Amino acid sequence: MSFNIYLFAFKDNKLDFRVREEIILQLKNNENISFSENGYFEYSSKDHGKAEFSLENSAMVSSIDVTIRSLSHALVEYLFELLKCCNLSLFDNQGTNNVEHPTLFALSEDCFSHLPYDFTSNRCVIKNSDDLYHYLAISFDEWSKYRDQVIGKKSLNDDVRFLFDIITAAVSLQLRESLWNQVNKKIAKNTVEDIFHDVFSSMDNKKEWLWLQVDVRDYEEVQWQAVAIAKTIGLLDECPDFTKEQENQVSDSKTLNALLNFDLWLSKFKKSFILLDSADTYFGFVVLDDEVEHTLKLLQNIGINGQVIRQFILKKEIVDKENINLELPSELNEKSLSNDLVILKISPNNKNIKIRLAQYRKTVLAAGKIPLICISASWCEPCQEMLIALGHEDAKSVMKQVVLIVLDIDDWGIYLYDINVAPTCVPVFFDIAKNGSAGQLSVDGAAWGDDSLPSEIVDVLKNTFKLK
Repeated sequence: MSFNIYLFAFKDNKLDFRVREEIILQLKNNENISFSENGYFEYSSKDHGKAEFSLENSAMVSSIDVTIRSLSHALVEYLFELLKCCNLSLFDNQGTNNVEHPTLFALSEDCFSHLPYDFTSNRCVIKNSDDLYHYLAISFDEWSKYRDQVIGKKSLNDDVRFLFDIITAAVSLQLRESLWNQVNKKIAKNTVEDIFHDVFSSMDNKKEWLWLQVDVRDYEEVQWQAVAIAKTIGLLDECPDFTKEQENQVSDSKTLNALLNFDLWLSKFKKSFILLDSADTYFGFVVLDDEVEHTLKLLQNIGINGQVIRQFILKKEIVDKENINLELPSELNEKSLSNDLVILKISPNNKNIKIRLAQYRKTVLAAGKIPLICISASWCEPCQEMLIALGHEDAKSVMKQVVLIVLDIDDWGIYLYDINVAPTCVPVFFDIAKNGSAGQLSVDGAAWGDDSLPSEIVDVLKNTFKLK
């Protein structure tokens, strides 16, 4: 794991440029530092402190970039000495998200008087190396937790780089390295989808275009972006028919159908369109068929749901609905259905969701209750609070009429289009049509707002779905 800080020199509210050789001399005078072949000054102390110091490749420099690999007291003592002898300030922009935690450190208030006027970060005067160690240890620990929870203990950089190389295989090496430098700077703080969108959308779409991103309702946007991608990857002879309707197609979405036609057209050239899962936006890119399995594995490692769109949209065989016999979950047996409120959380499997919901609906109605779909998310606190509220005593008289079928938006993703659902927020409720699709009635959490009482939530559901 790495953690970055910066040592800056300021004077008269501007960057103070120093002679590079003078700073290099300071680094070379420390017995724990050696100069590496890659141009870094590598620090390694007996108490296991490890860091890399790098300077701009210019005769005059104003900062030292420090990548901390392992924090130790000896390392922090040396950082403190550098601040003193070179009259520098320390900027920690990668640690804790606590807004009260200082991110800018100096040895005196006078140092802060020389900062540029747009430097508004929280400030702290440090009197000794123990103070500095205390603050950096907090930041280092917070950053470790962030990396473990969000990025994972394995190297995210490697997987992102492999994925990046697959996506950018059609462009020149020079452009690829320029784009990667932009991506690499953003990895620590942004999601991969956001990074790729920011970087790839900065390209000139008249010359190169690699990354498709459109609103789920923006059919026309698909056409020009798909054509731009096709030209970039060298497919200039013809363009796909974006309007062709495919036999046995699951979704009725015009935009999704255009993407499907693009993917089927790509298959003639042994290429595939990878669709990334998002609630109200389609992301995607083109890969060689031989790279599909590896690409999907990389996406899984990074925490992104991706699929070859034609494999998802087209049914490989026509399902005979009359012959399907689904095993009902325990929540829908006679004993469970007699409870005041039944909440059924179902996860994806190889069964068609529409068929499952149609059978669940039939069973629930036969028991004298009303089936409702609730699109929720495990990360959504209002969703979890709402589900608790629905089990409250004040909600019992209404909710005892209901069986709530909960679908997690992250689990189901684009499979929700099978039931004609494209939610742009959570939680959201639907009734269920006879064929298992979402019905005509729906309502989302905005109808009752934050901090609502259980009785207020059920009143909205009661009026929307004609409950008693």
